[in-house]
Amino acid sequence: MTKVNIGVLVFLLGCVILLGIAVRKQRNQIDAMLRAGYQPPEKAGEEEFIYVDLMHPWVTSDHPGTCPICGMELVKVTGEEARRMQEAVKAGVVQVSAPPVKRVLANVELTNVQELSWREEFPVLGSVVTPSDALSNLASWVEGRIDKLYVERVGDFVKKGQKLMEIYSPTLVQAQEEFLTAIRTKERMDTAGYEDLTKNTEALIASSARKLKLLGMTEEQINKLAQTGKVVDSVPVYARESGIVMELMAREGMYVMDGESVLELANLDPIWVEMEIFQEDASRVTVGDEVEFHPVGESGRVYSGRVFEFVPMLTMEKRTLLARARVTNPGYRLRPGMFVDGKIIKSGEEKVLIIPRNAVLVTGKGARAWVPSPGISDQFEPREIQIGRILGKNREFYEVKSGLRAGQTVVMGAVFLLDSEAQLLQASAGVSMDTSTENDSDLQSQPGDGGHVHK
Repeated sequence: MTKVNIGVLVFLLGCVILLGIAVRKQRNQIDAMLRAGYQPPEKAGEEEFIYVDLMHPWVTSDHPGTCPICGMELVKVTGEEARRMQEAVKAGVVQVSAPPVKRVLANVELTNVQELSWREEFPVLGSVVTPSDALSNLASWVEGRIDKLYVERVGDFVKKGQKLMEIYSPTLVQAQEEFLTAIRTKERMDTAGYEDLTKNTEALIASSARKLKLLGMTEEQINKLAQTGKVVDSVPVYARESGIVMELMAREGMYVMDGESVLELANLDPIWVEMEIFQEDASRVTVGDEVEFHPVGESGRVYSGRVFEFVPMLTMEKRTLLARARVTNPGYRLRPGMFVDGKIIKSGEEKVLIIPRNAVLVTGKGARAWVPSPGISDQFEPREIQIGRILGKNREFYEVKSGLRAGQTVVMGAVFLLDSEAQLLQASAGVSMDTSTENDSDLQSQPGDGGHVHK
């Protein structure tokens, strides 16, 4: 035989030997799989069945076994069911098994999204101030000496018509004498029968009475002077307004000039309350909005009023806008200088959706709520939502701007736990809740990708 034929025979013999070795190896693998309980995939019609871990649905196998992660028995499901479970993990869906126990331990509670007619309100701080239009200054109408002062101290309440002091004034004494002289002259003219002169004396009497009024005497004091015919040396001075003594400048025995201030009164019913509003909230407050407040330390008594004006400039220290409210003050319980804690309630109502704050997980990229999966018991899935203002008497609600509808059921109290469990499941599956909506790759684990497939 030639050398070429011998080489061909050797090559063919080598191929036969290698093929035999491969067949032998494949047969050994098949025997090993049969000994391990391998069963060919079952089909119902054209539907394929696989084995999957319900807690970790990316763990799949073509034969019964246990999950190497949690040790649970693999459950036989259809391929379509397995894909749905994997998509649920991808979407962040969490299954809460053993409802009577696990839901209680996990504090999983359900509530509904509420639609309310809401009047916006927000907290404010403020202080009680003296109304600028309620101040009255009592000045001396004549030059003289204060013989008696009936007001003792700042803070005393003065009632309209109350005697404040007695003042001696030579000018006032002279004016009284002129008035009495005019009256006596008229009486003599009436007795003598001089009618023309009587008219002149009547004009003199009226002029003298007008002078006494300009010097501070009241109509009642002038009438009494005409009746008694006696000059009063120390003329009483009466309060023309009611109020609290804010400033007392006079003392007994003190000489005062014409026009000199003696005391200052303030009528504190009604009184003003100035509320501090931050610059970013200034546009939310309008004239007519309701104000409710209570003095600091007196939360049991609530006062109310309405905003009637704004101070036209911001405070330099705090950069806040001052809104003034006029409040009735019976008994003068509110005093200037008091600090108050309250709220401004907007006029008019608006429809808003609200959910409890413990039903929302605020993330770095937005907010998330959890809702029951439709038609599946004890399974919950996340919803990205947009939240607005913090509402409620105790600031216990979030306003929902989008992502949920009125009456929809949401989870409250366990959102952090559900979110953490979902992220752990997704981390094991190699996906993220923040990127899962953009990642359409197959969740079924492949050898070498961090997951596993049972063989």
